[in-house]
Amino acid sequence: MINKFALLLLIVMGLASCKSSQSSKNKNNMAQLKQNTTTTWQLIGLSGEEIKAGDSQKPIQFTLDVNNRVYGFTGCNNFNGNFSLDDNYALSFSPLATTRMACPDVKVNEQEVLNIFNQTKFYTLEGDNLFLKNSQDNLLAKFKKIEQQEQIVEKYWKLKELNGKTIEMQPNQDKEIYFMLKTDENRLTGFGGCNTIGGSFELKTGQRIDFSNLLSTMRMCEGDISKIEKEFFKVFDTADNYSIKNDRLTLNVGRRAPLAVFEAVYF
Repeated sequence: MINKFALLLLIVMGLASCKSSQSSKNKNNMAQLKQNTTTTWQLIGLSGEEIKAGDSQKPIQFTLDVNNRVYGFTGCNNFNGNFSLDDNYALSFSPLATTRMACPDVKVNEQEVLNIFNQTKFYTLEGDNLFLKNSQDNLLAKFKKIEQQEQIVEKYWKLKELNGKTIEMQPNQDKEIYFMLKTDENRLTGFGGCNTIGGSFELKTGQRIDFSNLLSTMRMCEGDISKIEKEFFKVFDTADNYSIKNDRLTLNVGRRAPLAVFEAVYF
């Protein structure tokens, strides 16, 4: 009787140990994915088929940020939304907002890419590869981690220099001069020191950028801020490329000296 009780006790202890080990593994896996927020994941497999470089003009990819936001590129349009993550390999995405460009020549069906995020319920990580799975634990898509590049979108960029001159707050200025690029509908928003500015932007390969549909409010501005604001707004008419390093952004035209220098501000 004692031997049977001891055997039963060993079995129970063994099961508890396995459960604890699995829970620890789950938590480690979740922590690993959280550590990879702000990492960009590039699509390399979809519905069992390999996705090769060149199948779209720009890689199909997405990024998870620390604020539980997801944003990426379908091969045709930009998209953004929210995600939730827990310690049981569970990962899900909110309905995604996308831009509305028509892309008749893309090789990868955009709706299939969006369906990945609509159907994802679970994930696994193996080295630098991320696997997204549906509710039946079937593989939807495979992604690989790509070398992280600092992002220009979804950041608050405070103006530091304009045409080579350091910019300081003016006495009659409501708040600092800044701009943001929002991934929903590729929107530019900002403030020139007196008036707000809005418009559209398009990111292109080689860190090229194009601003369009620029509009601003029409408040009367007094003093130096009027001149500064005009020069600031002109940057978006002129800039055609950018560079980022250590949260420092420059907007440039060609290979000339920077038109404007900004620093990222985190709230």
